[in-house]
Amino acid sequence: MHYAEFAEDESQALLNAIKEYENNKWKVIGQKVGKPAKACEQYAKEHFPDLFLNSKGR
Repeated sequence: MHYAEFAEDESQALLNAIKEYENNKWKVIGQKVGKPAKACEQYAKEHFPDLFLNSKGR
């Protein structure tokens, strides 16, 4: 389920923001990418699942 569509450049920006801010700062990541925090979180978990293997979620 997608909350928002992400273009290729937005997807890359999201990945960069996750690496920069860690994957639990969704509000900051959303502001950086220009998308809602929940949309960023959902998209990341669907498209970059390997980033969440060593984390316990939020």
